[in-house]
Amino acid sequence: MRADLAGRNLDVPFTYSALTAAAVLLARVVDVRELTRAWLCPFRELTGLPCPFCGGVHALYYLSRGQWREAAAANPLVCVLIGALLVSPMAVVLVRKGMRGGSRKEERLPRRLVWIVVGLVLGNWVYLTLKP
Repeated sequence: MRADLAGRNLDVPFTYSALTAAAVLLARVVDVRELTRAWLCPFRELTGLPCPFCGGVHALYYLSRGQWREAAAANPLVCVLIGALLVSPMAVVLVRKGMRGGSRKEERLPRRLVWIVVGLVLGNWVYLTLKP
């Protein structure tokens, strides 16, 4: 069954949210930290520097166990990304309800969103690079 709001399909945000919830639940059942021993980050292997997503598996592991501080220390960007994906259906509904009044600011949203994401990724990379 499709969830629509004013003729716009909401299947994609709900799918991302469901997949994210499934990943967190899987991390709760399986010790995903074992994956990092078998697979190393190619960027880190080539440059010696962490990539913006290094520590993401550990962050997922800690989030699945409710250890918020450890998750944020492992990789804050992954914590924000998981939170955003979990609440994305609600955010999409609220944003689209706000646009119903005829305001057409949606053309400006993607550009602003791209810059926010770029800033978050770069800020996270600097944090991971300077972290002891």
